Parts: sequence; C-alpha cells; structure tokens
Amino acid sequence: MKKRFPTRLVGGSQAMMASLGYRYHCVEDGRPCYHRAWNDQPFPRFHAYVAEEGGWIEIELHVDALDPILHQGNHHQPWAYAGGRVNEEMERITNTLNGTAPLPHVAGSERRARKNHPARKIKNLIDLLFF
Repeated sequence: MKKRFPTRLVGGSQAMMASLGYRYHCVEDGRPCYHRAWNDQPFPRFHAYVAEEGGWIEIELHVDALDPILHQGNHHQPWAYAGGRVNEEMERITNTLNGTAPLPHVAGSERRARKNHPARKIKNLIDLLFF
C-alpha cells in the first residue's frame, strides 16, 4: 500500500518514521526502509519504504512475515500489501501525521459509578435508626 504525505517535519523521513515508532533498517533500491514490530518477535512486522521527492514523502507499506515451514517470506502474497492490519497501520500513520490520531486509551481512566462509595454506605444499625 502506497500513500503520499507533504513533508512537514524537520529532519525529513528519518525523524518522521521515528516519531511513528519505526526503526531504520537499510537502503533498498535507493530508498531507506524501516521496520516496526508487532510484538517482541522478529516477525511479523511492518516494513515501510520511504521516498522523498519534491516536498512529498511517499510511504510504501507491507507486512513481513516468515513461513516457519518453508523459511520463505511473503512478498508474493496480496494480503501483505492491503487489507486488515496494513490498512489499520496506514490509517494510524495518516492520522498521526495529520494530527488527528485518537488519544491512547489509559486503563482505569474511565469514570465509574459511585454506587458503592464508602460515604454512602450505612455503617451500622445505630446509623440506620438515628441518622
């Protein structure tokens, strides 16, 4: 999946990709490439080629996965370039670069109903009868 973005960040593509959580890997076909892991394993991972041209940055994104039986990559598979996780990741990149990324969810930040708040509990029979 390819998408173009206007160059806005100081530092060019390397600073932009670092801000998105990608690590520089190498240069292939004259374009720098970056990886972002899904988990603590080397595969699967997102693999992005970045090209800078005339005030634009083009990101070509796909999934790198390794077949554990054949020990081959997946570059010939159509699912590696579009759909599912690739679309979600490109949407995350787009939203982040446009400044419209949703705020991350922080566990426990929801407001809970205070039905069982200690101040509302009746402590004993005397409180019930006389207060």
